[in-house]
Amino acid sequence: MGAGIQIPANSSRILHGLGVLARVRELSVILQRLVIRSYRGSELYTQPLGWGIEKKFQYPHLLIHRADIARILYDEARVRGADVHFNSCIKTLNPTTGTVEIEGGKCYSADLIVGAKFPRSVLPATKG
Repeated sequence: MGAGIQIPANSSRILHGLGVLARVRELSVILQRLVIRSYRGSELYTQPLGWGIEKKFQYPHLLIHRADIARILYDEARVRGADVHFNSCIKTLNPTTGTVEIEGGKCYSADLIVGAKFPRSVLPATKG
């Protein structure tokens, strides 16, 4: 699994709105071109990126290490007063009320709840 995350211009615009684009730029590179290749290595599609994207859309197409963007977003969430919990397994989630109960019985309510399933996480078997 790759460690780099592409941030297209529209996502850069959102990061700008959140006030973190300058920090993201410090730790990113501007991609010069996108190339899609066949499994045999022949070039199927190419698109120039670089400064032309920023000129056209007012925001850059960037590449950043996933740990760097995670740290930036985590830091900003904490500055804004968010509680961030890692390594928590959700027991119940009610999107209507914005409440979540994690294993161990702790309950939280929030305007935004973000969950992520990672490649090595284990989901219980379900009946098909």
